[in-house]
Amino acid sequence: MYLIVHALNKALLFICVGYLVHFFSGNTDMRQMGGAYLYSFDLAALLLIVCTNLAGLPYSAGFLGKEFLLFHVLRGDFIALFVRGC
Repeated sequence: MYLIVHALNKALLFICVGYLVHFFSGNTDMRQMGGAYLYSFDLAALLLIVCTNLAGLPYSAGFLGKEFLLFHVLRGDFIALFVRGC
């Protein structure tokens, strides 16, 4: 579950950054790309949401994926002990 959530968020983030670079005519200099939220507020909001998911803040899909992963690794059965290397 975590790998799928992470892969989808990362792919969406790369697509948004590619669109942002395309929006500024291929310019990747951050000094000249300031104020992108003034031109495209929906892109800025989408980037903020995707970054929140990747950071794993509470009530996001990234948080639930990390919580699910930690729950299963720290469970204490044989496979979890094998994965942890104990």
